[in-house]
Amino acid sequence: MRRVTMIYQLLVIQLTFTTVVKSSTTIQEFYHEERDALIPFRDSMNSSYNLHGNWTGPPCLNNMSRWTGITCSNSHITQLTLESINLTGTLPVRFLQNISFLSKLSFRNNAINGDLPTLTDLAELETVILSGNRFSGSIPSDYINLHNLTTLELQENEITGLIPRFDQETLTALNLSYNRLTGPIPESKIMERFNRSSFDHNAGLCGRPLEIPCDVSPAPSPSEEDGKKRLQVWSVVMIVAAIVIVPLLVVLCLLCCYRRVQGKQVKKEATGMFFLCFGSG
Repeated sequence: MRRVTMIYQLLVIQLTFTTVVKSSTTIQEFYHEERDALIPFRDSMNSSYNLHGNWTGPPCLNNMSRWTGITCSNSHITQLTLESINLTGTLPVRFLQNISFLSKLSFRNNAINGDLPTLTDLAELETVILSGNRFSGSIPSDYINLHNLTTLELQENEITGLIPRFDQETLTALNLSYNRLTGPIPESKIMERFNRSSFDHNAGLCGRPLEIPCDVSPAPSPSEEDGKKRLQVWSVVMIVAAIVIVPLLVVLCLLCCYRRVQGKQVKKEATGMFFLCFGSG
C-alpha cells in the first residue's frame, strides 16, 4: 500500500511539473519578427491612445492578444485594427512585410498621411480599410496581387493617379470615392460589380459607371490627312520661296540705294562744273 502511494505521488509530481513547463513554454511563445515589425510603427505614430505604454512585451500569447488593436491566432498576428484614435504620422516603409498571416488591416477614421502601405506578400489579407485619412500618392500596384482580397475601402483620402485593374474574383466591396483619382475606370468583369458610389467625387475620373465620357481624340479622316499633307507641301514651298526671294529683295534695295547715291554725286559734280565755267565769267 505504501508503495502504491509513493508511485501515485510521483505521478502527481511529474504531471504537475509537465504542466508548469508546458505553461511556461506557452507564455514565452510568440513570433519575434512580427513584434519587431510593429515596433517602428508604434514609435513613429502618435494617437489619443497610449500605444507606447500598451504595446510592450509579446503581442500574442497563443490565441490571446496582449496589445490593443491586435487579434491573434496560434501566436500569430492575424488582424491589426486601430480605428478612430486620432492616429497621426507616416507609416514606415514595408512595416507589414513580416506579418505574413495578416487577414485584416484597418486604420479607418484617423489622420495618417503619406503613401498608402505596401502590402506585398500578404497572401492571407482579405480586408483593407484605410478610409477617412490623409493618404496621398497612387494606389500601389501590389494591391492587385492580393488574391484573397474581399474588401478594399480607400475613400475620403487624397489619393491621386490611375485606378489599377482589379481582377480578383474574391473582391466584393470596393470604395475609392472622395479622392483625386484621374483617368478612365478600368473595364473588366470585376469592376462592373461596383456602382457609381464606389468612384464618385473624383473630378478627373471618367468612364462607366460614372457616365462621364473619356476624351479620346478621333482618328483623322482621309480628307483631313490629305489637307494636312497639302498644308505641309505649301509650307515647304513658302519657306523655299522666302529663302530665295528675301535675299533678292535685299540686293535690289542695295542697288537702288547705290544708284541714288551715285546720282546725287553726279549732280553735285555737274553743278560744280557749271559754276566753274560760268561763275568766273
